[in-house]
Amino acid sequence: MLRSNKTTQFDGTSYITDGEGNEQTVAYFSATIRTDKTVTMSMTVSNAELYEENKTTVRADYTEFQTAVYTAQDAE
Repeated sequence: MLRSNKTTQFDGTSYITDGEGNEQTVAYFSATIRTDKTVTMSMTVSNAELYEENKTTVRADYTEFQTAVYTAQDAE
């Protein structure tokens, strides 16, 4: 028997601009909202050295991402 679910997907990227204007990805964010309004959310650090140097910024980006996901969850 098949049970299918509708989901809403979100993804985001936290990046740092270096002194030469190049963007370097530090972390990826992803989230899924299911029809029953449960949420799965995660952050994956792709550059540990840049993360350590910029963790305040990356964490602020993740908080902004979480807020966007929760806003969408509450609106559904």
